[in-house]
Amino acid sequence: GVFNTVKPGSTVPVKFKLTGASAGIPDATATFSYRKLDNTPDPVNETSVAVTRDTGSRFRYSASDDQYLFNWSTKGLTAGSFTCT
Repeated sequence: GVFNTVKPGSTVPVKFKLTGASAGIPDATATFSYRKLDNTPDPVNETSVAVTRDTGSRFRYSASDDQYLFNWSTKGLTAGSFTCT
């Protein structure tokens, strides 16, 4: 898997692209969820980026990038490790 460590309270861009027979489908229903794994904070290894958080849990499709995007706000979460699905 991919492990990124961000500053608590950051907004994290989450992206994926459909490939194969599903490539180019602009209206898939994709939702974002997360689960806390532990309370162990790791050193930050990601540069902060300025993005506006998304509300709800649905990804949006970007035709210009041909990918789905969701800006996850970590505001209010305690330090630790999370898995995203």
